[in-house]
Amino acid sequence: MLKDQDRIFTNIYGMQDRTLDGAKKRGHWDGTAGILAKGRDWIIDQMKASGLRGRGGAGFPTGLKWSFMPKESDGRPSYLVVNADESEPGTCKDREIMRHDPHTLIEGCLIASFAMNANACYIYIRGEYIREREALQAAIDEAYDAGLVGKNACKSGYDFDIYLHHGAGAYICGEETALLESLEGKKGMPRMKPPFPAGAGLYGCPTTVNNVESIAVGPTILRRSPEWFASIGRPNNLGTKLFQISGHVNKPCVVEEAMGIPFRELIDRHCGGIRGGWDNLGDLPRPSLQKVEYWVRQGRLERRTYAQLDGAAGDDPAALLDNVEAVTLRFRDAEGQWREDWTPSQPDLLPKAVEMTVTRTGEPPVMMRFLVAPGPVEKLEGAEGAAGA
Repeated sequence: MLKDQDRIFTNIYGMQDRTLDGAKKRGHWDGTAGILAKGRDWIIDQMKASGLRGRGGAGFPTGLKWSFMPKESDGRPSYLVVNADESEPGTCKDREIMRHDPHTLIEGCLIASFAMNANACYIYIRGEYIREREALQAAIDEAYDAGLVGKNACKSGYDFDIYLHHGAGAYICGEETALLESLEGKKGMPRMKPPFPAGAGLYGCPTTVNNVESIAVGPTILRRSPEWFASIGRPNNLGTKLFQISGHVNKPCVVEEAMGIPFRELIDRHCGGIRGGWDNLGDLPRPSLQKVEYWVRQGRLERRTYAQLDGAAGDDPAALLDNVEAVTLRFRDAEGQWREDWTPSQPDLLPKAVEMTVTRTGEPPVMMRFLVAPGPVEKLEGAEGAAGA
């Protein structure tokens, strides 16, 4: 469980003052000028060392993403765009930041924009977020009045402007290139890639698009050190994260927790468990055992599924990912030990979990773990290598 002293968002429930004075009492805007004085390269190196990955869903390393922006201007301005178009059904964790702790985001915008040599920042907020827009705009106005943003922001010599753009409620504008189209006053439709936003984004200029939470955690990481942030969570899933939980739980909530927390612990500890107990999830279908093969061919991860364990009549190979260098699988047995291969045998037909690690060209390895639902109780015939890679 995350310790209280390790929480970044200390006013996520709106129990304290969200104004500039309240934010300063909670430690925000403390030493911001000193952080800027250490330079752009230092900020990006610290963010890389922290292991922070994008909190919008894709999980791309934040420091690496910032480093893609051009270090020297070719005459075009550069921009930071914050994707606050939180339109996925049931999601509202960024909403809590913007309406209860908006200065975490504004300070993060200043530091991130400085690190990427951006001339301005645009926050694109979801159309349905009316009160959140009002709270965020009030915080931006406070920051301008206090000299924290604008001309000579924080007395650093850096001129920085921040703009709040209220969307029209189109779901597709949550996609970064459709969001850029909407910002330019066009119909929100995704663009073809390449070119990528870092080369030609808003108005054809270098642009980085980041999630609200990804930007808001930056100042605290830089103040407390990347080593502190990296000490929380698990390998490849470092730091803290806001989790928004709704549905058939006893106490729906938004909570900040350590990355890598087991799903059941998250539900039981913070949501009071599943409504009616874990056995109330319904009579889940138990599929028959299948043989699945994964392989890498010419840099492409492919998969074939067989309906029968004997390997007859497999599906056509399906391409999953490009630019893949390697894929490894491990299987967890009933004793909790991870094994490099798995041969089904009585009584353990299925592993308890499967771990897949994918390494793509130029990117750090990504590890995914999947719990395996209880399988059917049936005898094995010709099941050699049924769960092999």
